[in-house]
Amino acid sequence: MHDKILFGGKGDFMARYLILPGLGNSGPEHWQSIWEASGPEFVRVQQSDWENPKRADWIAAIADAVRVNPGAILICHSLACAALAHTLAVHPDLPVKAALLVAPADCDDPNFTPDEVRDFAPMPLARLPFPVLVVASIDDTYVSLARAKFFAKAWGGTCIDIGPRGHINSASNLGDWLQGRELLARIEGVRVADLEAPRQVVSQIYWPDSNFLELSMDHETLRLKIQDTNKKPYVLECWGYIGYQAAGVWEEGVIESVHLSQEDTFLLDCISRLGRPHNTDSDYRNRREFFCLIINLIDGSQFKFVQNSIVLVEG
Repeated sequence: MHDKILFGGKGDFMARYLILPGLGNSGPEHWQSIWEASGPEFVRVQQSDWENPKRADWIAAIADAVRVNPGAILICHSLACAALAHTLAVHPDLPVKAALLVAPADCDDPNFTPDEVRDFAPMPLARLPFPVLVVASIDDTYVSLARAKFFAKAWGGTCIDIGPRGHINSASNLGDWLQGRELLARIEGVRVADLEAPRQVVSQIYWPDSNFLELSMDHETLRLKIQDTNKKPYVLECWGYIGYQAAGVWEEGVIESVHLSQEDTFLLDCISRLGRPHNTDSDYRNRREFFCLIINLIDGSQFKFVQNSIVLVEG
């Protein structure tokens, strides 16, 4: 699980995301490990000693990884949050794009953290020179919610309270942690779109037993030709699309159901692959707000389309 890349790029490859686990490393069921396994753009920063961490050693490993992968977003958990803040105090010019800081362990308080992390006390409180999003839980045994909010304010970021999720680790049973991926997209400047407008468009067709006739596309627009149960043809145009997926044989093309999603894994994967903000020749894609349209056929086939906007055209 952890031998893909130790602390930097392989060849000419540069990571978009650096994963920084806390004390003891993150095991295979931890969301950090699941993210790492999901694609080569996620790279773990390896430490020489996970059980008895030394501040200077962790700072050196983080700084080396960032220099090899300039412009990466850092995804920190627990002790790694303090380690990153200490690293920027020593190396203020490191080329970090942004940081997602999850469950920052309170190294100052022995009631919350073990003696093994005391080398990272006092907690560094200088403002970080890049966008920061702190994620906290109301029942974290390693940091109080009030302290997590205090750290977020000191570091110049925002604190998101996700409710009772413990230390937001393996024991929290988060799996791929879709909410975390959405927060990662938010700090990268991409958002999941509100579904009110697309719901109004989709509701204009009675989908069960309609026919999915044809799919075509150009650079900006996907076009889905639909025929409803009254043989009336429609074209559903998906503007500013960033991904589509088809699974199955779809021999008959008869539609069973259609729904919209803000949490589908394919949507979040498309968003995570969108990359750093830049202008394209698509005004809709440049808005960087997306949702997923899912079409299920009666033969078990499925289509997924991720776009910024949809419109319905007769004919």
